[in-house]
Amino acid sequence: MTSTPEVNEPVERKVAVGTVVSLLVAGVIAVLNAVVADNTLLGVLPPVVQWLVLTGIPPALVFLGAYRTKHTYRT
Repeated sequence: MTSTPEVNEPVERKVAVGTVVSLLVAGVIAVLNAVVADNTLLGVLPPVVQWLVLTGIPPALVFLGAYRTKHTYRT
């Protein structure tokens, strides 16, 4: 039998920050898509580096946002 978590406990701050940062990163992805469409900005980079930049920035921002946030302490 599995137990269900209490629904009245506050959301962990790290989860909340990660969620908000994910929303902001969606905007970053939209900008990055515009950058991809305008090849003059990343065109000087090799394709592999372009791919690393475009796929690495969003998860790095989410990770850093959640990592820098303090835990919600429980009693």
